[in-house]
Amino acid sequence: MRILMYLILAFASQNLCAQVVSGEIKDHSGEPLVGANVYWLKYQKVTASDENGHFSIPFEGEDALIVSFIGFKADTIPLEQPRNIIVNLISSVELESFEVKSRTSSTEISMLKPLQVQTLNEKELGKAACCNLSESFETNASVDAHFTDAISGYRHISLLGLKGKYVLFSRELIPTFQGINNITGLTYTPGSWLSSIQISKGVGSVVSGYQGITGQINFELKKPSLKDRFYLNMYGNQGGRLELNSDLSYKLSDKVQAMVLLHASTRTIENDRNQDGFLDNPLTKQYNFINRYHFLETNGWMGQAGLHVI
Repeated sequence: MRILMYLILAFASQNLCAQVVSGEIKDHSGEPLVGANVYWLKYQKVTASDENGHFSIPFEGEDALIVSFIGFKADTIPLEQPRNIIVNLISSVELESFEVKSRTSSTEISMLKPLQVQTLNEKELGKAACCNLSESFETNASVDAHFTDAISGYRHISLLGLKGKYVLFSRELIPTFQGINNITGLTYTPGSWLSSIQISKGVGSVVSGYQGITGQINFELKKPSLKDRFYLNMYGNQGGRLELNSDLSYKLSDKVQAMVLLHASTRTIENDRNQDGFLDNPLTKQYNFINRYHFLETNGWMGQAGLHVI
């Protein structure tokens, strides 16, 4: 009698297990899909795969089993009897590689900053065949550059109708060109060394310094990490002006990058085309050298140092 009961229970258990469809759900690479929906076409019973991609659902008779997952094509599996299955779903969206290209204007105004800041990039600066910082604004109507006198040939900058001493000049956000250097410093900054110039007008910019009553002009020099390894620029004109500019970028280690900026300019030819006894342009010679070092982040520290000789 006891043996008969064991046989009946075993048969019932086997019959119960036989009425369940189970299996695994994977993607095309063989990784299990968690939370995939599994349901019969004609019945409302729905289940989902577990963290290993396994599932089991009661067999409802001859029907089609549907397996679906977001981002994959649904698969329909006809089943006439319960069995164990493995389902590999195919991605419904296959993105091909693409390249995004953008083109920036030579003069830009940021829509994100609260102050109106006009940025002149290298494309705008390259419109002048040769220049220093005082001559870099000849193609831009935002800033007026005037000669201080005919003897020295220096220029001063005007913003909102006021001369340069009311304008804050900063190099990479560090105030510079103070006192008499407010005029001469513009000439001692070659245009080929510049990567960009930011111009802001109005008293809102005095947060960077008390001199910025009419605005602020900030200029960025080329940096070792952003430039090509070697750059050479030469210029000459019929007035006797000659210029040579060269940049050399090199890496001392993974944490230290360095750059050398060289400039030499001269005007030795005496020009007096109107024959009034005064030279049309002053005779000049200038030799300019910068050696700058950038220290990349190490234990939360980073910085830069350099030497500037004129």
